[in-house]
Amino acid sequence: MGVASLVLGIVALIVAWIPCVGVYALLFSVLGLILGAVGIAKAKKTGQGKGLSVAGLVCNIIATVIAAIWFFVMAKSASAMDDFSKEFNKAVQEANAKAQSAAAAAEKAAAEAPKK
Repeated sequence: MGVASLVLGIVALIVAWIPCVGVYALLFSVLGLILGAVGIAKAKKTGQGKGLSVAGLVCNIIATVIAAIWFFVMAKSASAMDDFSKEFNKAVQEANAKAQSAAAAAEKAAAEAPKK
């Protein structure tokens, strides 16, 4: 259990540092946390060493924190992009309305201008 937890922790740490993919490290780290906790409990019962389980647990905790930070950063940026797109669409609609009214005024002025 300890070896599996450590391997998942290392994989989760590597994946956690990759931008936009780091959120998926949560899958590895949660599974590694469970295996690490089970490994520690099993080591206490059998009297074996629990070093690998502890190391896996630490790696998985760090990976979970990094992945959680990525999750919150991505959620915040998605919210900011949504706000930006709403403001941008509003500005485009206002500019379109002004352009249409300017075109209508130009057509009216051209129609009213004396012909030579």
